Amino acid sequence: MLLPLTASAGHLFTQASSNTPVALNSGQGIQITQLTFENNCGGSCNGDVSVNFSGGATATAWSAGDAIQLTIGSWTQTFTYDGMVAAGGSQDGSYFSINSTSLAAAGISPTGQATWTVIATAGQFTFEGYRIYTVGGTAGDTYNGTGAGPINQTQVVSASQLGGSGGFVPVAEQGEKDVARVLDALNGTSTGQMGAVIAAISSMTPDSQRLAMKLISPESSVVLGGAALSTSSSALDTVQVRLDALRTGVGVQSGFRTAHNAHAGDHQEGMSSGDEALNRSFWLKAFGSKSKVGAKSGFAGSESDVYGMMAGFDTQMSNGWLLGGAFSYAKTDVDMNDFRSGDAADISSYQLTGYFGRSFERWYIDGMVAYAYQDYSTKRNTHLTGVAKGDFDGQLYGMRVIAGMPFALSDKLRLTPLLGFETFRVEQGGYTESGAGVLSLAVKSDDVSRLRSLLGVELSSSMKLADSSVLSPAVKLLWRHEFENDGATANSAFVGGGGQFETTGQKAIRDVYALSGRLNWEMSDRFELALELGAEAGEKYQSLNGQVFGRWRF
Repeated sequence: MLLPLTASAGHLFTQASSNTPVALNSGQGIQITQLTFENNCGGSCNGDVSVNFSGGATATAWSAGDAIQLTIGSWTQTFTYDGMVAAGGSQDGSYFSINSTSLAAAGISPTGQATWTVIATAGQFTFEGYRIYTVGGTAGDTYNGTGAGPINQTQVVSASQLGGSGGFVPVAEQGEKDVARVLDALNGTSTGQMGAVIAAISSMTPDSQRLAMKLISPESSVVLGGAALSTSSSALDTVQVRLDALRTGVGVQSGFRTAHNAHAGDHQEGMSSGDEALNRSFWLKAFGSKSKVGAKSGFAGSESDVYGMMAGFDTQMSNGWLLGGAFSYAKTDVDMNDFRSGDAADISSYQLTGYFGRSFERWYIDGMVAYAYQDYSTKRNTHLTGVAKGDFDGQLYGMRVIAGMPFALSDKLRLTPLLGFETFRVEQGGYTESGAGVLSLAVKSDDVSRLRSLLGVELSSSMKLADSSVLSPAVKLLWRHEFENDGATANSAFVGGGGQFETTGQKAIRDVYALSGRLNWEMSDRFELALELGAEAGEKYQSLNGQVFGRWRF
Protein backbone atom coordinates (compact mmCIF):
# COMPACT_ATOMS: atom_id res chain seq x y z
CA MET A 1 0.00 0.00 0.00
CA LEU A 2 1.41 3.38 -1.01
CA LEU A 3 2.02 5.74 1.92
CA PRO A 4 1.72 9.49 1.31
CA LEU A 5 4.75 11.46 2.43
CA THR A 6 2.67 13.36 4.94
CA ALA A 7 2.47 10.08 6.87
CA SER A 8 6.08 9.06 6.34
CA ALA A 9 8.42 11.98 6.98
CA GLY A 10 11.42 9.64 6.71
CA HIS A 11 11.28 10.20 2.96
CA LEU A 12 11.77 13.97 3.09
CA PHE A 13 15.20 14.82 1.70
CA THR A 14 15.16 17.84 4.05
CA GLN A 15 15.97 15.46 6.93
CA ALA A 16 19.60 15.78 5.91
CA SER A 17 21.05 18.94 7.46
CA SER A 18 22.70 19.97 4.18
CA ASN A 19 19.44 19.80 2.18
CA THR A 20 16.76 22.47 1.92
CA PRO A 21 13.35 22.69 0.25
CA VAL A 22 13.60 23.63 -3.43
CA ALA A 23 11.30 26.28 -4.92
CA LEU A 24 10.57 25.56 -8.59
CA ASN A 25 8.84 27.82 -11.10
CA SER A 26 7.58 26.66 -14.47
CA GLY A 27 10.53 25.78 -16.72
CA GLN A 28 12.93 25.16 -13.85
CA GLY A 29 14.29 21.86 -12.63
CA ILE A 30 16.89 20.05 -10.61
CA GLN A 31 19.04 16.97 -11.12
CA ILE A 32 19.13 14.62 -8.13
CA THR A 33 21.86 12.09 -7.39
CA GLN A 34 20.41 9.04 -5.63
CA LEU A 35 23.09 7.67 -3.30
CA THR A 36 21.15 4.86 -1.64
CA PHE A 37 17.90 3.02 -2.28
CA GLU A 38 15.15 1.70 -0.04
CA ASN A 39 14.07 -1.92 -0.15
CA ASN A 40 11.11 -2.61 -2.39
CA CYS A 41 7.77 -3.70 -0.95
CA GLY A 42 7.94 -7.08 -2.67
CA GLY A 43 6.05 -6.21 -5.85
CA SER A 44 2.73 -4.87 -4.61
CA CYS A 45 3.96 -1.26 -4.80
CA ASN A 46 5.55 -1.50 -8.23
CA GLY A 47 4.97 1.84 -10.06
CA ASP A 48 3.77 3.77 -6.99
CA VAL A 49 4.87 7.43 -6.91
CA SER A 50 4.60 9.88 -4.00
CA VAL A 51 5.94 13.45 -4.04
CA ASN A 52 6.00 15.85 -1.08
CA PHE A 53 5.63 19.65 -1.12
CA SER A 54 5.82 22.41 1.51
CA GLY A 55 2.09 23.15 1.41
CA GLY A 56 0.71 26.42 2.71
CA ALA A 57 0.53 29.32 0.24
CA THR A 58 -0.19 28.77 -3.45
CA ALA A 59 3.41 29.59 -4.38
CA THR A 60 4.76 26.76 -2.19
CA ALA A 61 1.92 24.22 -2.22
CA TRP A 62 0.88 21.65 -4.80
CA SER A 63 -2.15 23.47 -6.23
CA ALA A 64 -4.35 24.10 -9.26
CA GLY A 65 -2.39 24.64 -12.49
CA ASP A 66 0.77 22.95 -11.22
CA ALA A 67 2.54 20.23 -13.20
CA ILE A 68 5.70 18.27 -12.44
CA GLN A 69 7.75 16.00 -14.70
CA LEU A 70 9.84 13.14 -13.32
CA THR A 71 12.48 11.38 -15.40
CA ILE A 72 14.33 8.24 -14.30
CA GLY A 73 16.28 6.46 -17.02
CA SER A 74 13.96 5.69 -19.93
CA TRP A 75 10.85 6.66 -17.97
CA THR A 76 9.40 10.18 -18.17
CA GLN A 77 5.97 11.21 -16.94
CA THR A 78 4.25 14.52 -16.22
CA PHE A 79 1.78 14.71 -13.33
CA THR A 80 -0.73 17.56 -13.05
CA TYR A 81 -2.74 18.78 -10.10
CA ASP A 82 -5.81 19.27 -12.29
CA GLY A 83 -5.71 15.72 -13.64
CA MET A 84 -4.51 13.83 -10.58
CA VAL A 85 -7.82 12.64 -9.14
CA ALA A 86 -9.23 11.70 -12.55
CA ALA A 87 -6.10 9.58 -13.12
CA GLY A 88 -6.75 7.63 -9.91
CA GLY A 89 -4.42 9.50 -7.55
CA SER A 90 -4.92 11.35 -4.29
CA GLN A 91 -3.51 14.71 -3.26
CA ASP A 92 -3.65 17.81 -1.12
CA GLY A 93 -1.45 20.89 -0.91
CA SER A 94 1.47 18.96 0.61
CA TYR A 95 1.63 15.77 -1.46
CA PHE A 96 0.27 13.57 -4.22
CA SER A 97 0.35 9.79 -4.59
CA ILE A 98 -0.53 7.75 -7.65
CA ASN A 99 0.35 4.50 -9.41
CA SER A 100 2.16 4.87 -12.75
CA THR A 101 1.66 1.92 -15.09
CA SER A 102 4.34 3.30 -17.43
CA LEU A 103 6.88 3.29 -14.58
CA ALA A 104 5.96 -0.29 -13.76
CA ALA A 105 6.38 -1.27 -17.40
CA ALA A 106 9.75 0.49 -17.72
CA GLY A 107 11.47 -2.20 -15.64
CA ILE A 108 14.04 0.15 -14.11
CA SER A 109 16.46 -1.55 -11.70
CA PRO A 110 19.19 0.87 -10.56
CA THR A 111 22.69 -0.20 -9.57
CA GLY A 112 25.07 2.01 -7.63
CA GLN A 113 24.43 5.74 -7.71
CA ALA A 114 21.85 7.08 -10.20
CA THR A 115 20.89 10.55 -11.41
CA TRP A 116 17.38 11.64 -12.29
CA THR A 117 15.49 14.89 -12.81
CA VAL A 118 12.53 16.83 -11.45
CA ILE A 119 11.08 19.65 -13.58
CA ALA A 120 8.23 22.08 -12.97
CA THR A 121 6.44 22.19 -16.33
CA ALA A 122 3.66 24.51 -15.10
CA GLY A 123 2.88 26.64 -12.07
CA GLN A 124 5.15 26.95 -9.03
CA PHE A 125 5.69 24.91 -5.86
CA THR A 126 8.29 23.98 -3.26
CA PHE A 127 9.59 20.40 -3.54
CA GLU A 128 10.56 18.56 -0.30
CA GLY A 129 10.54 14.80 -0.74
CA TYR A 130 9.65 11.69 -2.71
CA ARG A 131 9.27 7.91 -2.75
CA ILE A 132 9.26 6.16 -6.12
CA TYR A 133 8.98 2.36 -6.51
CA THR A 134 10.68 1.26 -9.71
CA VAL A 135 10.76 -2.57 -9.84
CA GLY A 136 8.80 -4.86 -7.53
CA GLY A 137 10.12 -8.05 -5.98
CA THR A 138 13.72 -6.89 -5.61
CA ALA A 139 15.44 -5.33 -2.62
CA GLY A 140 17.09 -1.92 -2.97
CA ASP A 141 15.14 -0.50 -5.92
CA THR A 142 13.10 2.31 -4.38
CA TYR A 143 14.08 5.98 -4.77
CA ASN A 144 13.46 7.92 -1.54
CA GLY A 145 14.31 11.35 -0.20
CA THR A 146 16.53 10.14 2.61
CA GLY A 147 18.85 8.49 0.11
CA ALA A 148 19.41 11.64 -1.97
CA GLY A 149 22.69 13.49 -2.31
CA PRO A 150 22.91 17.25 -1.62
CA ILE A 151 19.77 19.16 -2.69
CA ASN A 152 19.41 22.93 -2.33
CA GLN A 153 18.19 26.00 -4.20
CA THR A 154 21.58 26.71 -5.82
CA GLN A 155 21.18 23.58 -7.96
CA VAL A 156 18.01 24.81 -9.67
CA VAL A 157 18.55 25.35 -13.42
CA SER A 158 16.53 25.96 -16.57
CA ALA A 159 14.81 22.80 -17.78
CA SER A 160 16.66 23.12 -21.11
CA GLN A 161 19.96 22.47 -19.28
CA LEU A 162 18.74 19.06 -18.18
CA GLY A 163 19.04 17.53 -21.64
CA GLY A 164 15.94 16.12 -23.27
CA SER A 165 13.96 15.98 -20.06
CA GLY A 166 11.41 18.78 -20.03
CA GLY A 167 12.70 20.25 -23.27
CA PHE A 168 10.61 21.12 -26.32
CA VAL A 169 13.30 20.11 -28.85
CA PRO A 170 12.82 16.32 -28.42
CA VAL A 171 9.08 16.75 -28.96
CA ALA A 172 9.24 19.09 -31.98
CA GLU A 173 8.99 17.97 -35.58
CA GLN A 174 11.92 18.78 -37.86
CA GLY A 175 10.49 22.06 -39.15
CA GLU A 176 9.96 23.38 -35.61
CA LYS A 177 13.25 22.28 -33.99
CA ASP A 178 14.58 25.83 -34.05
CA VAL A 179 11.55 27.45 -32.41
CA ALA A 180 11.64 24.63 -29.83
CA ARG A 181 15.24 25.56 -29.05
CA VAL A 182 14.17 29.16 -28.40
CA LEU A 183 11.31 28.02 -26.16
CA ASP A 184 13.70 25.82 -24.18
CA ALA A 185 16.00 28.81 -23.64
CA LEU A 186 13.04 30.89 -22.40
CA ASN A 187 11.78 28.09 -20.17
CA GLY A 188 12.43 28.91 -16.54
CA THR A 189 13.65 32.46 -17.21
CA SER A 190 10.50 34.15 -18.54
CA THR A 191 7.87 35.98 -16.56
CA GLY A 192 4.61 37.72 -17.40
CA GLN A 193 2.80 36.74 -20.59
CA MET A 194 5.76 34.80 -22.01
CA GLY A 195 6.08 32.85 -18.78
CA ALA A 196 2.39 32.00 -18.99
CA VAL A 197 2.84 30.86 -22.60
CA ILE A 198 5.74 28.57 -21.66
CA ALA A 199 3.71 27.15 -18.79
CA ALA A 200 0.72 26.53 -21.04
CA ILE A 201 2.76 24.71 -23.68
CA SER A 202 4.67 22.75 -21.04
CA SER A 203 1.45 21.36 -19.59
CA MET A 204 0.25 20.09 -22.99
CA THR A 205 0.53 16.57 -24.33
CA PRO A 206 3.38 16.03 -26.85
CA ASP A 207 0.94 16.12 -29.79
CA SER A 208 -0.53 19.40 -28.57
CA GLN A 209 2.95 20.83 -28.05
CA ARG A 210 3.89 20.01 -31.64
CA LEU A 211 0.74 21.72 -32.89
CA ALA A 212 1.35 24.76 -30.69
CA MET A 213 4.87 25.16 -32.07
CA LYS A 214 3.51 25.11 -35.62
CA LEU A 215 0.89 27.75 -34.81
CA ILE A 216 3.32 30.17 -33.18
CA SER A 217 5.74 29.86 -36.13
CA PRO A 218 5.35 31.89 -39.33
CA GLU A 219 3.28 30.39 -42.13
CA SER A 220 5.85 28.48 -44.21
CA SER A 221 3.80 26.36 -46.61
CA VAL A 222 3.78 26.95 -50.37
CA VAL A 223 0.78 29.22 -49.93
CA LEU A 224 2.15 32.78 -49.67
CA GLY A 225 5.04 32.50 -52.09
CA GLY A 226 3.02 30.23 -54.36
CA ALA A 227 0.05 32.60 -54.42
CA ALA A 228 2.29 35.57 -55.21
CA LEU A 229 4.01 33.66 -57.99
CA SER A 230 0.74 32.29 -59.35
CA THR A 231 -0.68 35.80 -59.61
CA SER A 232 2.27 36.96 -61.69
CA SER A 233 2.25 33.80 -63.79
CA SER A 234 -1.45 34.35 -64.52
CA ALA A 235 -0.60 37.78 -65.92
CA LEU A 236 2.05 36.22 -68.18
CA ASP A 237 -0.51 33.63 -69.30
CA THR A 238 -2.81 36.50 -70.24
CA VAL A 239 -0.10 38.03 -72.44
CA GLN A 240 0.62 34.57 -73.88
CA VAL A 241 -3.02 34.20 -74.90
CA ARG A 242 -2.74 37.58 -76.60
CA LEU A 243 0.29 36.41 -78.60
CA ASP A 244 -1.22 33.00 -79.41
CA ALA A 245 -4.41 34.60 -80.68
CA LEU A 246 -2.48 36.77 -83.13
CA ARG A 247 -0.78 33.91 -84.91
CA THR A 248 -2.47 32.34 -87.94
CA GLY A 249 -1.46 30.05 -90.75
CA VAL A 250 1.36 27.53 -90.93
CA GLY A 251 5.03 28.00 -91.73
CA VAL A 252 5.59 31.19 -93.69
CA GLN A 253 1.94 32.03 -93.06
CA SER A 254 2.39 32.00 -89.28
CA GLY A 255 3.11 35.67 -88.78
CA PHE A 256 1.19 38.09 -86.61
CA ARG A 257 -1.95 38.62 -88.68
CA THR A 258 -5.64 38.62 -88.05
CA ALA A 259 -7.54 35.47 -88.83
CA HIS A 260 -10.05 37.74 -90.52
CA ASN A 261 -7.49 38.81 -93.14
CA ALA A 262 -6.05 35.31 -93.36
CA HIS A 263 -9.46 34.11 -94.52
CA ALA A 264 -9.50 37.03 -96.93
CA GLY A 265 -6.74 35.25 -98.83
CA ASP A 266 -3.60 37.05 -97.74
CA HIS A 267 -0.55 34.73 -97.46
CA GLN A 268 2.28 37.13 -96.75
CA GLU A 269 4.53 36.75 -93.74
CA GLY A 270 3.80 39.17 -90.93
CA MET A 271 1.17 41.76 -91.60
CA SER A 272 -0.87 41.66 -94.76
CA SER A 273 -0.81 44.62 -97.06
CA GLY A 274 -4.40 45.34 -96.12
CA ASP A 275 -3.40 45.52 -92.43
CA GLU A 276 -0.58 48.04 -92.72
CA ALA A 277 -2.79 50.89 -91.56
CA LEU A 278 -3.87 48.75 -88.58
CA ASN A 279 -0.52 47.82 -87.05
CA ARG A 280 -1.32 48.90 -83.48
CA SER A 281 -3.60 47.24 -80.95
CA PHE A 282 -5.08 48.11 -77.58
CA TRP A 283 -6.48 45.23 -75.56
CA LEU A 284 -8.20 44.65 -72.24
CA LYS A 285 -8.68 41.46 -70.24
CA ALA A 286 -10.37 40.28 -67.05
CA PHE A 287 -8.97 37.12 -65.50
CA GLY A 288 -9.50 34.96 -62.45
CA SER A 289 -8.70 31.60 -60.91
CA LYS A 290 -9.66 29.40 -57.98
CA SER A 291 -7.18 26.90 -56.57
CA LYS A 292 -6.84 24.44 -53.71
CA VAL A 293 -3.72 23.00 -52.09
CA GLY A 294 -4.09 19.94 -49.86
CA ALA A 295 -2.27 19.33 -46.59
CA LYS A 296 1.09 17.65 -47.09
CA SER A 297 4.27 16.84 -45.13
CA GLY A 298 3.01 18.51 -41.97
CA PHE A 299 1.95 21.73 -43.72
CA ALA A 300 -1.64 22.95 -43.78
CA GLY A 301 -3.66 23.17 -46.97
CA SER A 302 -5.36 26.26 -48.36
CA GLU A 303 -7.82 27.68 -50.85
CA SER A 304 -7.18 30.83 -52.87
CA ASP A 305 -9.01 33.08 -55.31
CA VAL A 306 -7.32 35.39 -57.82
CA TYR A 307 -9.12 38.03 -59.86
CA GLY A 308 -7.80 40.99 -61.81
CA MET A 309 -7.66 43.18 -64.90
CA MET A 310 -4.96 43.71 -67.50
CA ALA A 311 -4.59 46.30 -70.26
CA GLY A 312 -1.97 46.33 -72.99
CA PHE A 313 -0.74 48.00 -76.13
CA ASP A 314 1.42 46.54 -78.90
CA THR A 315 2.61 47.42 -82.37
CA GLN A 316 3.86 45.50 -85.38
CA MET A 317 7.32 46.69 -86.44
CA SER A 318 8.37 46.89 -90.08
CA ASN A 319 11.05 44.22 -89.47
CA GLY A 320 8.45 41.66 -88.39
CA TRP A 321 8.84 41.94 -84.62
CA LEU A 322 5.83 42.60 -82.41
CA LEU A 323 6.57 44.74 -79.34
CA GLY A 324 4.16 45.51 -76.53
CA GLY A 325 3.62 46.37 -72.92
CA ALA A 326 0.87 45.71 -70.38
CA PHE A 327 -0.18 46.69 -66.86
CA SER A 328 -2.20 44.46 -64.55
CA TYR A 329 -3.79 44.62 -61.14
CA ALA A 330 -4.72 41.42 -59.32
CA LYS A 331 -6.12 40.60 -55.88
CA THR A 332 -5.43 37.24 -54.25
CA ASP A 333 -7.43 36.00 -51.25
CA VAL A 334 -5.95 33.04 -49.37
CA ASP A 335 -7.82 31.05 -46.69
CA MET A 336 -5.89 28.43 -44.74
CA ASN A 337 -7.35 25.02 -43.90
CA ASP A 338 -6.65 22.14 -41.51
CA PHE A 339 -4.86 23.11 -38.28
CA ARG A 340 -4.42 26.68 -39.59
CA SER A 341 -8.13 27.14 -40.29
CA GLY A 342 -9.00 30.80 -39.77
CA ASP A 343 -5.59 32.08 -40.86
CA ALA A 344 -5.66 34.14 -44.05
CA ALA A 345 -3.69 36.40 -46.38
CA ASP A 346 -4.57 39.05 -48.96
CA ILE A 347 -2.15 40.00 -51.72
CA SER A 348 -2.52 43.00 -54.02
CA SER A 349 -0.26 42.83 -57.07
CA TYR A 350 0.61 45.60 -59.53
CA GLN A 351 2.54 44.28 -62.52
CA LEU A 352 4.26 45.73 -65.58
CA THR A 353 4.96 43.29 -68.42
CA GLY A 354 6.91 43.88 -71.60
CA TYR A 355 6.55 41.36 -74.41
CA PHE A 356 7.78 40.56 -77.90
CA GLY A 357 7.20 38.02 -80.64
CA ARG A 358 8.63 37.10 -84.02
CA SER A 359 7.68 34.51 -86.62
CA PHE A 360 10.35 32.97 -88.78
CA GLU A 361 10.07 30.64 -91.76
CA ARG A 362 9.24 27.46 -89.82
CA TRP A 363 9.02 28.52 -86.18
CA TYR A 364 8.28 31.41 -83.86
CA ILE A 365 9.49 32.81 -80.55
CA ASP A 366 7.64 34.74 -77.84
CA GLY A 367 9.11 36.40 -74.79
CA MET A 368 7.98 38.32 -71.72
CA VAL A 369 9.69 40.15 -68.87
CA ALA A 370 7.79 41.32 -65.80
CA TYR A 371 8.11 43.30 -62.60
CA ALA A 372 5.44 43.24 -59.89
CA TYR A 373 5.01 45.17 -56.68
CA GLN A 374 3.02 43.15 -54.15
CA ASP A 375 1.33 44.24 -50.92
CA TYR A 376 0.67 41.52 -48.32
CA SER A 377 -1.75 41.47 -45.40
CA THR A 378 -1.68 38.36 -43.18
CA LYS A 379 -3.63 36.99 -40.22
CA ARG A 380 -2.34 34.15 -37.98
CA ASN A 381 -4.10 32.79 -34.89
CA THR A 382 -1.58 31.74 -32.25
CA HIS A 383 -4.35 30.14 -30.13
CA LEU A 384 -2.40 31.28 -27.07
CA THR A 385 -2.09 35.08 -27.10
CA GLY A 386 -4.48 36.14 -29.83
CA VAL A 387 -4.38 36.84 -33.57
CA ALA A 388 -1.14 38.16 -35.09
CA LYS A 389 -1.52 40.49 -38.05
CA GLY A 390 1.20 41.36 -40.55
CA ASP A 391 1.45 43.99 -43.26
CA PHE A 392 4.42 44.04 -45.63
CA ASP A 393 5.38 44.38 -49.26
CA GLY A 394 7.45 42.53 -51.80
CA GLN A 395 8.70 42.43 -55.35
CA LEU A 396 8.62 39.83 -58.08
CA TYR A 397 10.78 39.60 -61.20
CA GLY A 398 9.85 37.19 -63.96
CA MET A 399 10.76 36.13 -67.47
CA ARG A 400 9.27 33.66 -69.93
CA VAL A 401 10.49 32.53 -73.37
CA ILE A 402 8.57 30.08 -75.57
CA ALA A 403 9.27 28.76 -79.06
CA GLY A 404 6.86 26.81 -81.24
CA MET A 405 6.75 25.10 -84.64
CA PRO A 406 3.31 24.88 -86.31
CA PHE A 407 2.42 21.90 -88.56
CA ALA A 408 -0.58 21.79 -90.89
CA LEU A 409 -2.84 18.79 -90.35
CA SER A 410 -5.34 20.09 -92.92
CA ASP A 411 -6.35 23.36 -94.53
CA LYS A 412 -8.04 24.46 -91.31
CA LEU A 413 -6.31 22.46 -88.59
CA ARG A 414 -2.78 22.88 -87.24
CA LEU A 415 -0.70 21.31 -84.48
CA THR A 416 1.98 23.33 -82.69
CA PRO A 417 4.53 21.68 -80.38
CA LEU A 418 6.07 24.26 -78.06
CA LEU A 419 9.00 24.42 -75.66
CA GLY A 420 10.09 27.11 -73.25
CA PHE A 421 11.15 28.13 -69.79
CA GLU A 422 10.21 30.69 -67.18
CA THR A 423 12.03 31.99 -64.14
CA PHE A 424 10.85 34.04 -61.18
CA ARG A 425 12.39 35.67 -58.15
CA VAL A 426 10.03 36.50 -55.28
CA GLU A 427 11.26 38.92 -52.61
CA GLN A 428 9.29 39.58 -49.42
CA GLY A 429 10.21 42.42 -47.08
CA GLY A 430 10.73 42.13 -43.35
CA TYR A 431 7.91 43.05 -40.98
CA THR A 432 6.72 42.93 -37.38
CA GLU A 433 3.34 41.50 -36.50
CA SER A 434 0.94 43.07 -34.03
CA GLY A 435 -2.02 41.85 -32.02
CA ALA A 436 -0.62 38.66 -30.45
CA GLY A 437 1.42 40.11 -27.61
CA VAL A 438 4.67 38.29 -26.92
CA LEU A 439 4.01 35.75 -29.70
CA SER A 440 3.83 38.39 -32.42
CA LEU A 441 6.77 37.80 -34.74
CA ALA A 442 9.51 40.01 -36.11
CA VAL A 443 10.15 38.37 -39.49
CA LYS A 444 13.22 39.10 -41.59
CA SER A 445 13.07 39.67 -45.33
CA ASP A 446 13.59 36.65 -47.54
CA ASP A 447 13.53 35.60 -51.16
CA VAL A 448 13.09 32.51 -53.28
CA SER A 449 13.85 31.72 -56.93
CA ARG A 450 12.05 29.38 -59.29
CA LEU A 451 13.06 27.91 -62.66
CA ARG A 452 10.54 25.98 -64.72
CA SER A 453 10.53 24.23 -68.06
CA LEU A 454 7.44 24.41 -70.27
CA LEU A 455 6.58 21.63 -72.70
CA GLY A 456 3.30 21.37 -74.52
CA VAL A 457 1.24 21.17 -77.67
CA GLU A 458 -1.60 23.25 -79.10
CA LEU A 459 -4.27 22.17 -81.56
CA SER A 460 -5.96 25.11 -83.31
CA SER A 461 -8.29 25.89 -86.17
CA SER A 462 -10.33 28.74 -87.66
CA MET A 463 -13.57 29.03 -89.60
CA LYS A 464 -15.28 31.89 -91.39
CA LEU A 465 -18.94 32.47 -90.53
CA ALA A 466 -21.74 33.66 -92.79
CA ASP A 467 -21.41 37.25 -91.51
CA SER A 468 -17.69 37.19 -92.48
CA SER A 469 -16.55 37.07 -88.87
CA VAL A 470 -14.06 34.36 -87.92
CA LEU A 471 -14.09 31.83 -85.06
CA SER A 472 -10.73 30.36 -84.02
CA PRO A 473 -10.89 27.59 -81.39
CA ALA A 474 -7.75 26.13 -79.80
CA VAL A 475 -6.86 23.54 -77.16
CA LYS A 476 -3.52 23.52 -75.35
CA LEU A 477 -1.90 20.88 -73.13
CA LEU A 478 1.11 22.01 -71.08
CA TRP A 479 3.50 20.35 -68.63
CA ARG A 480 5.36 22.65 -66.23
CA HIS A 481 8.35 21.19 -64.36
CA GLU A 482 9.96 22.97 -61.40
CA PHE A 483 13.75 22.62 -61.14
CA GLU A 484 14.25 24.73 -57.99
CA ASN A 485 11.55 23.57 -55.59
CA ASP A 486 13.28 24.12 -52.22
CA GLY A 487 11.04 25.80 -49.68
CA ALA A 488 11.63 29.39 -48.61
CA THR A 489 13.27 29.75 -45.19
CA ALA A 490 11.80 32.26 -42.73
CA ASN A 491 13.97 33.80 -40.01
CA SER A 492 11.92 35.16 -37.11
CA ALA A 493 12.00 36.15 -33.46
CA PHE A 494 9.26 36.58 -30.88
CA VAL A 495 8.47 40.17 -29.95
CA GLY A 496 8.38 38.96 -26.35
CA GLY A 497 12.03 37.88 -26.34
CA GLY A 498 14.27 34.94 -27.12
CA GLY A 499 16.68 34.40 -29.96
CA GLN A 500 16.04 34.21 -33.67
CA PHE A 501 14.78 30.95 -35.10
CA GLU A 502 14.58 29.50 -38.58
CA THR A 503 11.51 27.85 -40.09
CA THR A 504 12.08 25.73 -43.19
CA GLY A 505 9.40 26.18 -45.81
CA GLN A 506 7.46 23.58 -47.76
CA LYS A 507 8.85 22.46 -51.09
CA ALA A 508 7.14 23.80 -54.20
CA ILE A 509 5.04 21.48 -56.33
CA ARG A 510 7.43 19.78 -58.74
CA ASP A 511 5.14 19.00 -61.70
CA VAL A 512 1.94 20.73 -62.82
CA TYR A 513 -0.18 19.74 -65.82
CA ALA A 514 -2.46 22.30 -67.49
CA LEU A 515 -5.27 21.94 -70.03
CA SER A 516 -6.94 25.00 -71.56
CA GLY A 517 -9.41 25.80 -74.30
CA ARG A 518 -9.63 29.13 -76.13
CA LEU A 519 -12.20 30.61 -78.51
CA ASN A 520 -11.42 33.78 -80.48
CA TRP A 521 -14.12 35.65 -82.36
CA GLU A 522 -12.87 38.27 -84.83
CA MET A 523 -15.93 40.33 -85.64
CA SER A 524 -13.91 42.42 -88.11
CA ASP A 525 -10.31 43.29 -88.82
CA ARG A 526 -10.58 45.90 -86.04
CA PHE A 527 -12.48 44.18 -83.22
CA GLU A 528 -11.97 40.85 -81.51
CA LEU A 529 -13.34 39.03 -78.45
CA ALA A 530 -11.90 35.89 -76.83
CA LEU A 531 -12.63 33.51 -73.97
CA GLU A 532 -10.25 31.01 -72.39
CA LEU A 533 -11.00 28.42 -69.69
CA GLY A 534 -8.43 26.11 -68.15
CA ALA A 535 -7.55 23.69 -65.37
CA GLU A 536 -4.30 22.74 -63.65
CA ALA A 537 -3.39 19.79 -61.46
CA GLY A 538 -0.36 18.63 -59.50
CA GLU A 539 0.36 16.70 -56.32
CA LYS A 540 -2.23 17.90 -53.77
CA TYR A 541 -3.05 20.83 -56.07
CA GLN A 542 -6.00 21.74 -58.33
CA SER A 543 -6.89 25.00 -60.05
CA LEU A 544 -9.55 26.39 -62.39
CA ASN A 545 -8.94 29.59 -64.33
CA GLY A 546 -10.51 31.76 -66.97
CA GLN A 547 -10.15 35.04 -68.82
CA VAL A 548 -12.17 37.26 -71.14
CA PHE A 549 -10.38 39.35 -73.76
CA GLY A 550 -11.24 42.28 -76.01
CA ARG A 551 -9.01 43.95 -78.65
CA TRP A 552 -9.21 47.02 -80.86
CA ARG A 553 -6.82 47.46 -83.80
CA PHE A 554 -6.05 50.86 -85.25
